[in-house]
Amino acid sequence: MEVHHHPHVEKKGFKEYFLEFLMIFLAVTMGFVAENIREKFNDKGTIHQLAVSLMNDLKMDTDQLVSMMQYNNLKIKQLDSLHAILQQPKDKINYLDLQRLVVGATLVFNFVPSGGTINEMKSTGILRLFSTTKIPGLINSYESLISSTKYIENWEIDYSRKYIEEGFISKHFTPENIFKYADSASLSSHSLIPVNDKLRNITQDDLIQFNVDLALYKIDALFLNNFYKKDYQMTVNFMKDIQDEFKTRNE
Repeated sequence: MEVHHHPHVEKKGFKEYFLEFLMIFLAVTMGFVAENIREKFNDKGTIHQLAVSLMNDLKMDTDQLVSMMQYNNLKIKQLDSLHAILQQPKDKINYLDLQRLVVGATLVFNFVPSGGTINEMKSTGILRLFSTTKIPGLINSYESLISSTKYIENWEIDYSRKYIEEGFISKHFTPENIFKYADSASLSSHSLIPVNDKLRNITQDDLIQFNVDLALYKIDALFLNNFYKKDYQMTVNFMKDIQDEFKTRNE
């Protein structure tokens, strides 16, 4: 009769179990550390890319704001020219120049910030990567000022419609020049040459009232220009703060 012998299993000692545990623990820990390092490198690359993209957006904003201030200054000069014309007696006014300047004063171009990068940072949650920087606070301040600027721009549009388009053009332009005005809407204001120098139902009191309305419109244009200057300065400072922030981090 055969006798079956059970294989002898050597029991592991405490030290061997501890070493196995230690090796597994170290392997898991090193994997976690490596993943952490990889994420930090990825985050650093993402932060750099977004910072560059934000700088490009702000550079476009500064260029646009310079153009907005130049155009607004031109409009203010046109309003001053209109004021000078309207100071004259009714029968001394050059109505061709008057109509050309009136149409020029109606054209309004709004500032449209290049907010693509900021919107991406906020909508995707990536803004959290900048939580230890000044960037979130700067974005809030920037958007707050832009919101105020948009409010003043809308105010200017309302003034243009109320005092110029509805208050003067629709009441006193001839049909021929109204159509000329409509055709010039997508063109430069300087390209408008009225068909004739006729105005309808115009009195000296109408001209005086229009001069008063233009003074109110000019006040708003000056107010808006101050906001454009503030926007420009904030944008320049924003760019400098970004440069300083990441220069310090890379040193």
